[in-house]
Amino acid sequence: MAAPGFVLLEASIAAEQPDGIGLTTVASIYYSTYIFPQSASFTIHWMGFSCQTNETRKQLLEKLAHTLALADANSLLSEMAALQQACGEFACWIETPESVLFFNDQQGRLPVYACRQNGRLLMGRNLQALRQQVLLTPNPIGIAQTLWAGYALGSTTMYKELDVVPPGSIWLINKQTGLHQVLNQTVADFSPRNTAPILIQAKELAEQFWSVCQQMAANHPHWHVSLSGGQDARAVLAGFVKATPDLSASSFTMGQGFADAMIAEQLAAQYRVPWQAFTVAPTTEDDWLIHAKAGFNYAGMAFIKPYLEQVAAAYPQHIMLTGDGGDKMLPYLGEPTAPTSLDDLVEKLLVRHAIVPAALAAKAAGLHRDELAQSVYECVAAYPEHSMNDRSIHFVLSERARRAYFEGEDRNRLFMWSTTPFYHPAFVQMAMQVPDEYKKRYRFYHAFMQELDASLQTIPDANGYRLGSVGFAAQKWMQEQFRSGPVWLKNALRQINALRNGNNSATNTLKIDLPSALCFMPDTAVQQIWQTSEEAAWHLRTIAKVFR
Repeated sequence: MAAPGFVLLEASIAAEQPDGIGLTTVASIYYSTYIFPQSASFTIHWMGFSCQTNETRKQLLEKLAHTLALADANSLLSEMAALQQACGEFACWIETPESVLFFNDQQGRLPVYACRQNGRLLMGRNLQALRQQVLLTPNPIGIAQTLWAGYALGSTTMYKELDVVPPGSIWLINKQTGLHQVLNQTVADFSPRNTAPILIQAKELAEQFWSVCQQMAANHPHWHVSLSGGQDARAVLAGFVKATPDLSASSFTMGQGFADAMIAEQLAAQYRVPWQAFTVAPTTEDDWLIHAKAGFNYAGMAFIKPYLEQVAAAYPQHIMLTGDGGDKMLPYLGEPTAPTSLDDLVEKLLVRHAIVPAALAAKAAGLHRDELAQSVYECVAAYPEHSMNDRSIHFVLSERARRAYFEGEDRNRLFMWSTTPFYHPAFVQMAMQVPDEYKKRYRFYHAFMQELDASLQTIPDANGYRLGSVGFAAQKWMQEQFRSGPVWLKNALRQINALRNGNNSATNTLKIDLPSALCFMPDTAVQQIWQTSEEAAWHLRTIAKVFR
């Protein structure tokens, strides 16, 4: 799709090509309608997966395009809301002769990028194609945010010219000028709470989870669980084992870190689900990931490539299921002590989410700490919640989950489609209404899993704890208390946990070269960040590579 003022980039990754597995991704569907002249048509560009059948989605999109042609704004918004309420992840462009209507799912599960340059609006998911057309330059505030937390905030990126399109967007774009009008922008509000007893809510949410899994399974015949020994992945396994007859699972092992895979094998055996393990190795060969995702994905995960390649080869017709989102929907996400004001909240966030201390991250980007703090303030000030603790929870979901973990899921889609039941809109709404006190120390998660399948709790996690045990609750209490600790303490706890589980990280076994392409950063700041932690070093390395 091209016009003087608007360019829609091509599909971004191989797994999004129309390949016959039922996703109807990046499919252009042409219709002639009575609304336009006989020779006219409109094109629907759909990227993604939803729980609706292909035929149902086709009918909804046709109806939507007809409404667009009639310029009936109220009906248009109503019909689009029906699509946005569907589970799954998608982005859609409907092109008419004069305009383009864009909308995406409520959580922004599929990252979509927009760039305005020289009077043109470029949109799409193909970062490689975008970088070929536009010279992207460093954005100091986006770089400071990325060094500080590992991701930029809101629509900001490391590039001055590039934005991430917000979730739940509805844009009407003029093809000639490239200008767009925001018809609607969904902003989540995580204030409401359900006061029903914990066991009643756990039962209702488990039933909702079952329903979501059945909806998803009804729209594709082949499913594969990327299975760990954690609670999130085992919940997905339990949810899908009765929903589909074609369910398989796999895990990966690296170095001595095989305890988690052994737990996964036990879980799969309990449900008689075929399972296999694949071996990966620490690596610093991250160019493939940095090139594909332009620095939007944590390069320390480059080691995962052999696993994803082997799974995609072994299960070419399957959709991958992960436990992504379980750790956001069911545990307590707030602060150990409630913030008393916006300023207090910002300071707590600057400490809690730091990979690199805020002052050092800002200095490396040529900014002052106050400028980084102001960007965080502006972000949380726009949230609708009145409670500062609810805004802290909102930050975890709308910034950390969307800007870091959704990009991580997108990495999987370089190889095969990847999704999760935990981000279904109805499940999100219900789960986020569970009171904070229920969720602390995984108390609600325990009740939820009891309803889902109590036998899952007979198998401990890789640390040897069973969900609901005193040891498990104590561990989670420690995490809730110390996740707001200083960077050095969090790094020390991560190292202790890694050693306990026998995990060998890339920097423990391979030397990562200090990047030489950071000429726009002060040398002292670069050296300090490089020595802060492995994660900080990977982000610094990524920035060096994307701007070299």
